[in-house]
Amino acid sequence: MRGVNTTVVTRAVAALLLTAIALAAHSAGTPAAVLESVSGDVQIMRAGRPPWLSVRSPAHKQLYAGDHLRTLLKSTAVIVVGGARVSVGPGTHIAIPHPKRAEAPAGDSAIKTIVGKVYIWLVGARGFEVRSDGATAAAGGTRFIFEVADDATTTCTVTEGVVRFYNAAGEVALEVNQQSVALPGSPPSRPRVVDPSGLIDWEASIDAVRIGWEALSFPTQTGEQLRARLDTLAAGPAPAADALLEAARIQHDLGEYAAAENLLSGLLERAPDSYPTHLCLGITLLQAGRPSEALDAFTAAAKLEPKSVEAPAGLALALLATGRLEAARAAVANAADSLPGQVTLGIIAMRSGQLEPARAAFRRAASMQADAYLPPAYLAMVDLAAGDIDAAAANARRAVELAPRSALAHESLATVSFFSGELDRAQAEIDIALELNPQSATAHLLASDILVARGNLDAGLVEAQAAVALDPMLGPAYSAMGMVYLARNALPQAESSFSRALELTPALVSARTGMGVTYARQGRLAEALQMQKAAVALDSSRASALNNIGAIALAQGRLDEAEQQFSAAIALRGDWSLPHSNLALTYLDMNRFADAVREGELAVKLGENSARVHTTLGRVYIEQNRLNKAWAALRRAVQLDPDYALARLHLAEVYTRMGRNRDAVNHQLQAVSRQPSAILETREYSRTEVTASVGSFAADIKTDGRAADGALSYYAAAAYEQGDGGRAHSDYERIGAVGIVGSQTGINTTDALLAAWEHQTRQRPGRLIMGLPEDTDYESDFDGWSLRYLCRRPSGRNATFTLKLGYESGHFEENNPDSLVADPKQFRELKTQTSGPTAEMLYERRCGPHSGITAGVALSSEDASISGIIGTPDVSGLPELTAWRPFADTIDREAATFYLNARTRMGEKTELLAGARYATRRHMTPVLKPEGYIRHRLGDDGALVLLTRPVLRDDVSELSWVDDYSLREWISPLDLAMGGFSQSYELQYEFTPPDGSLLRLSAFHRELRNYIVDLEDPAWTAGGVGMVLASGQVRGGEIEWERWIGNNLSAGIWVRYADSENDDAGGRDIPYQPDFSGTLRLDYIDRNGLRVGAEWCHIGERFADAANTVELDAHDVVSLRIAKQLSLQTDVFLTIENLLDEDYGFWQGYPAPGLRVRGGIQHRF
Repeated sequence: MRGVNTTVVTRAVAALLLTAIALAAHSAGTPAAVLESVSGDVQIMRAGRPPWLSVRSPAHKQLYAGDHLRTLLKSTAVIVVGGARVSVGPGTHIAIPHPKRAEAPAGDSAIKTIVGKVYIWLVGARGFEVRSDGATAAAGGTRFIFEVADDATTTCTVTEGVVRFYNAAGEVALEVNQQSVALPGSPPSRPRVVDPSGLIDWEASIDAVRIGWEALSFPTQTGEQLRARLDTLAAGPAPAADALLEAARIQHDLGEYAAAENLLSGLLERAPDSYPTHLCLGITLLQAGRPSEALDAFTAAAKLEPKSVEAPAGLALALLATGRLEAARAAVANAADSLPGQVTLGIIAMRSGQLEPARAAFRRAASMQADAYLPPAYLAMVDLAAGDIDAAAANARRAVELAPRSALAHESLATVSFFSGELDRAQAEIDIALELNPQSATAHLLASDILVARGNLDAGLVEAQAAVALDPMLGPAYSAMGMVYLARNALPQAESSFSRALELTPALVSARTGMGVTYARQGRLAEALQMQKAAVALDSSRASALNNIGAIALAQGRLDEAEQQFSAAIALRGDWSLPHSNLALTYLDMNRFADAVREGELAVKLGENSARVHTTLGRVYIEQNRLNKAWAALRRAVQLDPDYALARLHLAEVYTRMGRNRDAVNHQLQAVSRQPSAILETREYSRTEVTASVGSFAADIKTDGRAADGALSYYAAAAYEQGDGGRAHSDYERIGAVGIVGSQTGINTTDALLAAWEHQTRQRPGRLIMGLPEDTDYESDFDGWSLRYLCRRPSGRNATFTLKLGYESGHFEENNPDSLVADPKQFRELKTQTSGPTAEMLYERRCGPHSGITAGVALSSEDASISGIIGTPDVSGLPELTAWRPFADTIDREAATFYLNARTRMGEKTELLAGARYATRRHMTPVLKPEGYIRHRLGDDGALVLLTRPVLRDDVSELSWVDDYSLREWISPLDLAMGGFSQSYELQYEFTPPDGSLLRLSAFHRELRNYIVDLEDPAWTAGGVGMVLASGQVRGGEIEWERWIGNNLSAGIWVRYADSENDDAGGRDIPYQPDFSGTLRLDYIDRNGLRVGAEWCHIGERFADAANTVELDAHDVVSLRIAKQLSLQTDVFLTIENLLDEDYGFWQGYPAPGLRVRGGIQHRF
């Protein structure tokens, strides 16, 4: 090994071994704290020694004395230390100190906050300390906030109880809603009254924590021992009644309920008055989920032994299982002084939501028999509901130790592990519980909760349905089903599930909250408001209910109330992004645009990378006309949740404004197929909206609504515009209408019908020659309509099919009355008629949390007819100088497109998509091109993307995947001839820090084949056609930058450089492809609803011909827009285009209009 220093290697190996030994010894100790949950990138440092480790495995969630923990800017964590639950805010660094005082009372715990904010909830009277370099807060059984600045200035705010806040210079006692600040070396300030924005996000309650019931005859014996005993009994002579009863009990303990029932039924035929047999049969039937039959068996047993304690307890449990709570309480009254009686009373108290009576009953039961496993198993649930994780875990582990074969004991430990954030441990324990007792409804319910927490909604629904099938009286199971249905927007099923849950358990807060959201989505706002208020009445600490009340108020236009409710929700859960996101929408309607942007960006800062939060932020940016920022936010939303329809609809709006019409249609169709109700305006108080403007007169109206209890949604819009191009013979008129009707009847089960119609009449003056139009009577007319039907259906648990059927028809007519008279064009009339059906099938399959496959095929059959009147000069000398003759021709255009791609994640930050697209058309050469990307996240706010994207002229798909990172096409898909395509290769770096700024650097290379270059303005040309070029390429780069300048002003810059080559002309520039172009934009917003935007646009020099002999000058245009919302329903706006009245034109001979002023009003009814 030349050049290797063996001494250095030896020392390095030794250091690694010592480090490993130290870490092993460290991990072998007793954990001082447990990470309950993490969001975003949370890191730990063992024993205060580098490196920092990102929390990845269950081992990382065990924190020991000396360990450090930090959250990054968009991350949060929750740790449990002793009797305290500590929520760690974003950008916080804490340490678990080593014990320094031998005389510290037993049970005292502590953490040290180095910088940042923590929220503490103490349960019980055990002491707890939070320290910093500036001060210490000590308390027991209270809630408070502890915040440390970079300079160690420490602030303590109390939301419940009393806290001692002190340092070496002094001490104060803080009570509820009091705050004190301690500077390093100075005593804490005098307490002052504040309105704290505390964080109380622990919402577990006794009504939602459920485990089942169990009665084992041989709890300490293993399965092998029970099998051996059963074999011994079977091998002997004909067994006596006692032996048969023992065999039935063994089969019951083994979960073989049918076999046990057969034995017991046979015994009762021989001895119908046997109390033990009736009792055992009742226990077996109850365990098997047949409470009505168990009720008969327990009743018979109670009649045979009126003074027994087991029969009344069993009778009470059977009554409880059939929903007769008071009858159950009365049935067990005579057995209240026994172990079975106390356990049963505790279970009844738990089902009634009575925490302390349940605790007292289970503790009394435990005192009656020290080795009984049921009392600690149930006590664990009571401790869990009270927030005492340590006591709950200890009791659950004790139950498992006493009865290793008890499904109930393992279910208890699984429940504690789940609520502690240990999903892997919870899954392992619930698997054991279900193996021991597959008939446990509550075990299936917990299995559902675990699956949903892991994001597997479909499997979670199956487990919740199994729980309901096993125990039709289990209210939380119906609520769990409702939550999954709600997540899938299956509103009728969600309403039915929540209704049944509330019928069985009226005090179940989660069910009332879910029902309120269901009502709101159905448009039943009065009922939604009533349900959410009931949820708050049951538990005022539920931030979710307050948030939902605010959402209803927002929809109804009661903005002040909405702001109040969202603020109250934030006060309870300061790190929950949803109320911040909703508050942003509220401020948007209140004209408080700066506040809207602040709340939207804060929602993202809080670390919840949800599609909804990014969509809200994108909507705020759209209202500001900051399209690049909106594009980035909405693109992130779709990346996080491809099924979030609202993000796709807003992204379609952005693409429409960018001129990417093909991508806009794709996202519109994808949104409607996934969730038809996304087409509805969120403002319930303004179902109809009218806009009118003058300058060029324009008016539009749109309306939407719901029907069939929210399952049916509809949207309709119509628009009219009339104006001119600022020159002679340039009038135009446009009329259009669109309608959408959609329904969703289940998870991934949607149907939608989309219809559109458009009519356009336009005068076409052609070039301006010596101040006069080239043609004074040339006109064109277009009429077209389309109809599309979309349906989406599930295919198994992880796949869906989407079918699109459509029909389109278009009629384009050009009229040129002075053909061969005033101009040399030969045709007097030209008509093009196209029509035909389309069909497309899209298959999407999730192969894992971050991987999937998309495949599809699209077909089109278009009949095209071309007809008209063409003239030729008559050379015969006859009076008629032109000979006119009609002509007609037909063309069948059948096309097909196939596409396939696969997406996967490589590591935590890198995502890969690879695929291909194949397009073919009759009489044309097929085109096969690759598509895909590699996307790597750099830190929390940066991304590096390498992608390739084809654009094929013969691509007839509308549902295929769109790469939302790809740059805008300068040459659009309509500028490709038959068989033409472009293939783009792009490298992008994007940086979107939490301060609301944006930086994007892009480089691209684009290959072009069989493409069309317009040499005249396609909007006004009189019969002009483009030039088809066989081969070319464009390469260059873009820079985009945006940021806030102060609180109300933002600035943005976009610069593009493009070097084009026309291979048909020896590498000369492609006509009308400027080397440089760019924009500079300033946007101002204020709390009074005033929005002002100014934009400077630069278009560089470009050639007007293929030979590059005519070069057009660069030009600059400045535009201004002003808008103000006068009231909740009314906006006014003013736009000034070409503010400096610049004399310019992008196309040679086609001057652009001069200064133009347009103004208008928008009103919502």
